[in-house]
Amino acid sequence: MVETCSNNKEFRREWTVYDWCRPGTSVIYNQLIRVGDWTEPTFTENSTTITTSYSADECAGVVSISRGHATDNCGSSFIDITVYRDTLASIDNEIAFAAMNDNGSYSAVVGSEGVTGKVSDDGSISLEHLPSGSYLVRWVVRDDCGNRDRKHNRKRSSLGNCRATR
Repeated sequence: MVETCSNNKEFRREWTVYDWCRPGTSVIYNQLIRVGDWTEPTFTENSTTITTSYSADECAGVVSISRGHATDNCGSSFIDITVYRDTLASIDNEIAFAAMNDNGSYSAVVGSEGVTGKVSDDGSISLEHLPSGSYLVRWVVRDDCGNRDRKHNRKRSSLGNCRATR
């Protein structure tokens, strides 16, 4: 038996068919049986908020992103948050990422391009030093067995224009 995660099991059953009319002749068939959780968790639509504030004099903004809510049919669900620059979801435009750990909280927020992040007491993430522009926030829900919500709930947000000269 192979255990692929705590809720999934795979095992092989071997069947031997004997031909009694031809002694010594047999055929072996293998059957792979999979039992487990292959259903993606469900992300609750409209369970997320994005709050922004922006200083035109400093050319930087602060964004607070709630983690949202998700459920899974037979285990825990985890919500990862990714923020992209210019509303285009590609690895080249990724400026912040937060992965939920096993106890259901974010332990760190990884930022790039001068963006810093922290985890708030309410479980939301806060990003600081975001330059003006448009952003795309993506919540991806996963479970203990690696199933993912493939709908990728997305919200767009923009920060104001810069007044300072540099």
